[in-house]
This record gives sequence, C-alpha cells and structure tokens, in this order.
Amino acid sequence: MEYGDVLKLVGYPEDVLVIDFESYYDSDYTLSRLSTIEYITDERFEITGCGFYLIGYSPPYFRNHTELAETFENLKHGHGKNLERLTIVMQNAKFDATILKLKFGIEPPFIIDVKDLASHYDARMSHKLKDLAKMFKLEDKGDTTQFKGLHAGEILQSNDLLSDLERYTIQDCVLEGKLFGILLPLLSNPETELPLARHTLGMYLNPVISFDYDKAEILLCGMEKEMIQAARQWKISDLSGNKSFRLLLQAAMPDGEEIPMKQGKKKMIPALAKDDDGMKSLLVHECATVRNLAVARQAVKSWPLHIGRVKSMIAQAKAWGGKLGMPLNYYGAHTGRWSGTEKINVHNFGGRGRAGNGIHPLIGQVRELLIAGK
Repeated sequence: MEYGDVLKLVGYPEDVLVIDFESYYDSDYTLSRLSTIEYITDERFEITGCGFYLIGYSPPYFRNHTELAETFENLKHGHGKNLERLTIVMQNAKFDATILKLKFGIEPPFIIDVKDLASHYDARMSHKLKDLAKMFKLEDKGDTTQFKGLHAGEILQSNDLLSDLERYTIQDCVLEGKLFGILLPLLSNPETELPLARHTLGMYLNPVISFDYDKAEILLCGMEKEMIQAARQWKISDLSGNKSFRLLLQAAMPDGEEIPMKQGKKKMIPALAKDDDGMKSLLVHECATVRNLAVARQAVKSWPLHIGRVKSMIAQAKAWGGKLGMPLNYYGAHTGRWSGTEKINVHNFGGRGRAGNGIHPLIGQVRELLIAGK
C-alpha cells in the first residue's frame, strides 16, 4: 500500500504539502530552555524562512521571512490546492502548526506529524529528524549551527547565508516527505490512528482549560515553605549538593559506620538516590540526625521539581492567553498510550493517592489549578 492509498482510505486529501519553518535561536533562547508556546510567543521569536514541498507536483522551494505573508495568503485563499484541500505534513507539528496558527491565522484540518508516525512505528527510538534519516538510510540532515544568533534580517543581507538556509530547509522538506512516504503505510488501523493523532494536536493548538493563577501563586508559596521546613537547620544548597551532603551525612553517621554504597558503571558510588536501598535504610536509621538528613535530602531534591512544574504551567498558560494547551505525545509509550511533554506532563497532576500510598496534599492540589469550561 502506498501513502496515497492510506490517505484515500481515511478520507484525507491525496495531495500532500510539506511545511517546515526555520526560526531565530541563540544560546539562551532555544526550545531546550523554553516550552514550545513560550518560545513562539517570546518577543525574541523570528521566522527566518520556511520550506514547502508539494510532493509529486513541483520541486521543494524556500521563502524568506519577508515573503511568507503573501505565500500563506495565497495558500489560504487560492483556488485548487489551498491548505484546506491538502494533507499537510510536518516534523514536530506542535512547533510548525503553532507558528502557522498564531502568526498566520491558519489551522489546516488535515495535518500529519512525521514524529507521530515514527512514534507509532517504534515509541522507544529517537524521533528526531536526523536520527530517522540515518535509520532509514536517507540523506543526512544538515546543520544549523552557522545560523545560531543570526536574526532574519542579517541572514537576508547575506547571499551566502540565505543560500545555505535555503538548502538546509529544502533538505529537511525532502527528508520529511520521504519519511512520510515510508512511515504512513506502516500505520496500523489508520482510520483510527490518524484522527486520534490529529485530535491530540488539536488539544494543544486550541486550549479550552482555564488556569487559576492566584491559586498557583499560593501553591508555590506553600511548596517553597514546605521545602524550607524540611531542610531544618541545614542549608538547602548543602543538602542538594552531592559532595556537601555526603560530608554532612558522614559527620552524622555513628562511629565506624559508613555511607551506604552501590555499584556504579565503573566503581562503587554512594547509594543516595531516592529508590536506592541505601537511602531507604537511612530513612529508618536508628540515629535521628541521620534520618532527618535523609528526609531533608529527599525534600530539597523533589520539591524543586514540583515547584518548577507549577511555574512551567503558569508560563505556558500566560503564553496561551489564559488557557493551558494540553501537550501530549501521541503514541508516546510502546503500549500506544500518550506520554507527557513540555515539562508539565498533564497525565500526572497528582491526586489523593491510593490507600496506604498517599501523596503530599500540596502535590495533590496541582490538578486544582485547571478549570474546565470557564
């Protein structure tokens, strides 16, 4: 079965357009530091160009940032092959489709994410374009490091840089088109899976869950207070630092007793991770100081994660204009279930906990920050 047969089967347009945006980035402004919506709505955001590839009809082409408004206006309202009558292919549609919606007011109904197809193929493997290209023995993906820190205007003023960006973007479009052709026919039950993947993207692009900022600020204060109280008389920095904590712990251990160890990759190392048997033994140690140190260590290691999550939720809700987009990875687990992403994991907001395994009340309140239907 070819990709066109699959599209026809599910009622998607058989004409396919690959769209791939390129944007400004720098050391302190990247998707590794910011969530997708924060990155795109940041005042530093700039589109440097975009690639297009109407598979089977014309060679891929590139448009710089000054040409995109007209290009998308034509694609939006043009007769024949406009964006509502095309299947749109993207790699990481949370990025490209959000740009298309927020910057150009366009949300095509038929979007397929190559990353989703790759997740369905094998949820455990890397779904980065460069890794997929290597796995399926395609051409190597190019490198963007030469564009780091360069604004759209700077690239446009240099014929060499603009040509390099054009080649890079077109290569991405070609790779995405080839991977789409390989992976779509491998999709099991496409009549169910394609609409499900599109719905997953839609929950991100069209937020409907309101966010309670006031309650979030109160919750943050409570979490920070809890962490400080758990630290007791010790400095949080000393408890969280590996070397400084070992010094505190060794000083508190009874004479002749050493810090519990475990086998590392190359040598024996302290067994101080949350789930290590050594740490569990410290939590019930006969010495109260040792027990308190172990409890304090776990607190200053875990509370920053919960605090960071609430802060990420606040930032993303503000970037969406007051509602929280639901960032989920379609087929994120090998079982086919979704997985959480964007540093907030909406699958695990906490609750009352099971009998005998309750969670901290403050963690359970995170889900109360979300307000449906408001």
